[in-house]
Amino acid sequence: MKKIIFFLLTFGLIWSNARPVSAAVSLVATDNGAPGVNIYRSEFDQLVLDINISRSDSIADTLQALTIRNTGSAGISTIYKLTFWADAGQAGFQGMEVDTKLGEAVWNDTNNYWYLSGLSQAVPTTGLRLFASIETPTSISANTLVQMEIPTLLDSNANGQFEVGDQGIFLAGIAGPAAVVTNNYIQTINSYPQDIVGPKTVITDPLAGATITSSSYTIRGASRDQAGSSTMSVKISINDGAWQEVTPIGSNYLTWEYAWANIANGTYNIKTESEDWLSNKATSSSVAVTVNIPAAIVTPTPVTGIQPIDNLQFGDLIKASQATIYYYGSNGKRYVFPNEKTYMTWYSDFSGVKTISDSELASISLIGNVTYKPGVKMVKITTDPKVYAVSAGGTLRWVQTEAIASALYGANWSAMVEDVPDSFFVNYIVGTAIESAAAFNVAEVTAAAKDINTDKESLARPTP
Repeated sequence: MKKIIFFLLTFGLIWSNARPVSAAVSLVATDNGAPGVNIYRSEFDQLVLDINISRSDSIADTLQALTIRNTGSAGISTIYKLTFWADAGQAGFQGMEVDTKLGEAVWNDTNNYWYLSGLSQAVPTTGLRLFASIETPTSISANTLVQMEIPTLLDSNANGQFEVGDQGIFLAGIAGPAAVVTNNYIQTINSYPQDIVGPKTVITDPLAGATITSSSYTIRGASRDQAGSSTMSVKISINDGAWQEVTPIGSNYLTWEYAWANIANGTYNIKTESEDWLSNKATSSSVAVTVNIPAAIVTPTPVTGIQPIDNLQFGDLIKASQATIYYYGSNGKRYVFPNEKTYMTWYSDFSGVKTISDSELASISLIGNVTYKPGVKMVKITTDPKVYAVSAGGTLRWVQTEAIASALYGANWSAMVEDVPDSFFVNYIVGTAIESAAAFNVAEVTAAAKDINTDKESLARPTP
């Protein structure tokens, strides 16, 4: 009997330490394809693996450890460092100062792989995109090849905890993969001795997709030269304008700043050009941002003989017991915001909304809907493929070509298009089409719409 009890207790202890994961649940790892390129001496942030990981049951988890192996001929003599990253900022690999650096992997000669353990990187329900990059030494004697893979899971103690000698990807709740994940492309570490590569420069602030709400902004970034020289200059261009010098903060532009002033509302694409002392140049990918400066609160001139109700001013944002928000016009009437998207083209938050009683709200006649602020976004409806720019007074102007849309709102113009429900489309007026970029000035149209009252008054004026 004692032996039986001892067995049951031992089995219970083993079971209590096991992970309660269904056998049907697996770790999913898919290759995104790190491109095949030549990598030269003293280069860094050279992408050699790009994968997505997730749980098959779409439950959030935590990355704790992973291993990686090169199936090509390059060894630790030509792979000076191997670094793991988690995707951050603009989608895709940026590395230095933008993506989240998980750490530099450790080479294990016995198992012929690199590993990184002791992590606590969140893996969302939608999965996590991971990168591996390498850095090469200052001298390379012969060409070698890189084709990285995540090996099939090997958990020697079958306890779900990574130990040196194990292989694969270890999350807190599950480990994998069930099959090897290999990069589809091969990189060549090239022995060519000359420095032919320009510096790597990134914009760290603002990040892609950011919205700027002021007329001045300090753009920040970092630069480091590839192939062993140093950065001589960094310039910046906004919407393909003239190149402007930035101000170095760290030595050799390790960090830098640019004072962006007199900004008007609109969409902007920002890129950099950097040069080293050997005249090698490199241009960064563009970072697309939106500038939406909240309109100054202007108290509209009241219509003669009309006075605002107590404790309110014309131009106030108001609501009662319900969530719906209204604009209190200088004509003593209210305009309703049909949805949050419309509201956010005029205001950046809800801090200015005043709450009044239901009876006070009822005493203010409802006159119509607020339309999108001119110039801030483009719109379309689900039943019409045409994309429209918004002009004064809710006037829609068909943007006839993608080239015009790109010239007005940047290369990522499609991100500036929002759907207007068919039921709200009647709030707008269809005006003349935009046949060229010169026919519509985004900044001027937006600046002219000082407030909603001004925009509503523009209905009586010719469309710009």
